[in-house]
Amino acid sequence: MCLVWGGRSVVIAQHLLEHGSASVGFEDYKVVLEMAQQRLPQGVQVTLLADRGFEHGALIRWLQQQQWNWAIRTKSDLTITLSTGRTAAVAELLPPQGEAYLFSKVTILQDIDAHLATAHLDLASEPWALLSNLPPTLATFEL
Repeated sequence: MCLVWGGRSVVIAQHLLEHGSASVGFEDYKVVLEMAQQRLPQGVQVTLLADRGFEHGALIRWLQQQQWNWAIRTKSDLTITLSTGRTAAVAELLPPQGEAYLFSKVTILQDIDAHLATAHLDLASEPWALLSNLPPTLATFEL
């Protein structure tokens, strides 16, 4: 894990994993989060940024318990329940080229409250979908 400040990053915790797969379970990397937590000052506000491989309910629940903010890029096949009660795969919620859609108060993984921001921006080769505990704005994509 890295601390990012003023455009620079500093490693605050790391752990080498020998793993036969690109998919790593939460229990395998939880130790790094705990190491980082021990090294951070009390009361500091943390925002964890993660890619699609970290779309784990156990991770998000752990982050909620620690009161850490989080923004995780999500896979297009994840099922989302919108605030209207409609259920859809993220792929169905992706906008056309040059647009962004912001969804407040969605539910993922049966019981996790979150927000979803989707965009198909010119600077990216594919649409993006981000889950977060923070209310979505266009600035969400700057993370």
